[in-house]
Amino acid sequence: MRIAAFFISSILCLGAGYYVYDESLASVDSEPKQKKDEAVSVETVASQRCDLDERVELVGSLEAVNQVQIRSRIIGYLDRIPFEIGDSVEAEDIVVELNELTYLERVSKANQAHKVALAQQGAATARRDQIQLEVARLKELAADGVGTAQQQEDALSRLAVAQAEIGLEEARVSEASAEFDDARKALDELKIRSPISGVVAERTVEVGDLAKTEEVLMRIVNLKRIRTVVHVVERDYEKVRKGQEATIEVDSVPGRTFTGNVVARAPVVDPETRTARVIIDIENEEEVLKPGMHARVAIVASHRDDAQVIPISALQERNGRQFIFVSEADKVARRRYVTTGIRDGELVEVLSGIESDAMVITLGSRLVQDGSTIATTQADWDPVNSLAISESRPTAISAEAAD
Repeated sequence: MRIAAFFISSILCLGAGYYVYDESLASVDSEPKQKKDEAVSVETVASQRCDLDERVELVGSLEAVNQVQIRSRIIGYLDRIPFEIGDSVEAEDIVVELNELTYLERVSKANQAHKVALAQQGAATARRDQIQLEVARLKELAADGVGTAQQQEDALSRLAVAQAEIGLEEARVSEASAEFDDARKALDELKIRSPISGVVAERTVEVGDLAKTEEVLMRIVNLKRIRTVVHVVERDYEKVRKGQEATIEVDSVPGRTFTGNVVARAPVVDPETRTARVIIDIENEEEVLKPGMHARVAIVASHRDDAQVIPISALQERNGRQFIFVSEADKVARRRYVTTGIRDGELVEVLSGIESDAMVITLGSRLVQDGSTIATTQADWDPVNSLAISESRPTAISAEAAD
């Protein structure tokens, strides 16, 4: 008997608990309940018309468009580095000089070898010419019946050898000339020039260090033009196009806005991040912007003239439908389902659903429901600056006081 009573009481407790749980869920899903005869204090603004831009806001880091890493094509000790970090450099300025003693010796040896090769070529040519004269004389003697065929054959054989020697000496001259040219070029490369104008952003060597071909000696950056690489999310991908204007702000230059242009957009979206790279170039004639700075970017994706706008704080959504509350003349809140257009910061365009002079509830809109009694305070609203400024904000009052 006791066991049966225990089970019955357990079932009753479970049922009561489920009822309380179900009621709590219903209360969460339902709109806020308004106490009878109590007006909800709200703030309203009048919907207005203004020009509206839809902006895609992004963040990125600034990079240099033109920068070079200075390396040496040859190995040698550094004799002179005339520029320090931060110094300005013009194109074709000599930025690094290597010790030339070893290469001067190489040029001298190559020059001497070239002269020797030319002399040997001249000697081979002289021998060939002498043998040619001998062949011609033997032919004359043979015509007079004096010379022998064997003598002519020997002379012709020596002439062929002389011609081959000339070919060999010509190859040696060519080789010596190439070595001499390489030595002179190496001597010229001891003076390394900057290919661009800019500033020295990095210098990794000092005078006396050994320059190696694989090492970076210096980095020069042109600051006249800067770029930022940002990543646009998939839903905004089609809003960003090449040629669009962008505004850029950086923390280190407060209160100032810079202008750039979209120069490239990645043709694919990264499947892992669902973003695409966008490159924006920025003119930086004053060199205020520096590579590595954090940048906030806004791209104007579309523009609407004379759009009807309301504060985005007034907009609500439930079950996939967007709505707002408006204040009627009888101090009653009414729900209005709306269709919205583009957004810009704190503003949203309303395409349909409200009249042009509707009084939209902003502050307190989530405390009312359709038909709620309200006590309103109208705020002065500047849609251009997205500001709502009220003279006063009343506390909740009773229906009798409201009357």
